[in-house]
Amino acid sequence: MFAYGKKALTALEIIIVVVILGLLSTITMPNLSKTLAKSRQRLAKTNLQMILNAQKLYRASRDSFYRPESGNTIHDLDEINRVL
Repeated sequence: MFAYGKKALTALEIIIVVVILGLLSTITMPNLSKTLAKSRQRLAKTNLQMILNAQKLYRASRDSFYRPESGNTIHDLDEINRVL
């Protein structure tokens, strides 16, 4: 497996590599968690924008908001806020 005359890694060298990798991971983990949090925020914002656009399309196609429980039609957002 190993050619004769070449030496293998010593335990000290392996420990040094493990320590360096540990230091690098402690440096990058906070940045990674911040990046993940920002991506979740962007995803939530995108989802809310999609809901808003769907509501606008619904309103544009029907020219009103419909309340199924009462059978009444609501024509503007102020009326919705009064009902809520």
